[in-house]
Amino acid sequence: MPLSNRTVLLVHRIMPATKIGEATIRAKTGLVGIDEKRVVEKGNVAVGWLVGWVEKGDAQTSFALN
Repeated sequence: MPLSNRTVLLVHRIMPATKIGEATIRAKTGLVGIDEKRVVEKGNVAVGWLVGWVEKGDAQTSFALN
């Protein structure tokens, strides 16, 4: 995505981070369709996701889970 360096730095600063050994995981969850009554009555499905990246040294790996 064509993002400015400032935008990338801001996102990096505000993403929740978890350190595991030498790695840092930065990720954010999301959920839509959580209203149980609406899900059951209209047949809608709740959808959740986790997106982010892992940093270890100079290496970065991004991930998305739906």
